[in-house]
Order: sequence, then C-alpha cells, then structure tokens
Amino acid sequence: MTSMRWYSVKSSNLARIQYNKRWERLNVEFHDGSIYRYYDFPEEEFDALYSSGSKGKFLHRFIMDSYDYDRIN
Repeated sequence: MTSMRWYSVKSSNLARIQYNKRWERLNVEFHDGSIYRYYDFPEEEFDALYSSGSKGKFLHRFIMDSYDYDRIN
C-alpha cells in the first residue's frame, strides 16, 4: 500500500496517513488538522502503522522519536 493518496484511519488521535514511496516520507494528519511529515521512513513501517490495532500507540512507540519530522501546516 504505497500510493500518494490519503488513507483514513480509525484512531482517537490520527485522522489520515499518507506515504510517498519515492521520497520515503510519511504524512500524518491529526484530528486537530495538524499535519506532520516524517523523513527517511521505510515502506515496511508504513505497512506496519496502517495495519496496527492502535495507530496512535504505534506512532508514539515506534515513529515519533525514531524519525526526523516537521510540522507542515
């Protein structure tokens, strides 16, 4: 699952996620409308995030402190 389209997810914190395979970037939109971009993000991690039972917990445990990111809006 590696297209540039947004994927709506069921989460109390996350609204949508998007992955750019070419640039290895993950975009995460939160329910408050903020969007964060994570860099050098492997496709396998996107697949794991998408299929995880708790997207917010996965993001917090495995992504937030492991990848460089910027708030893009």
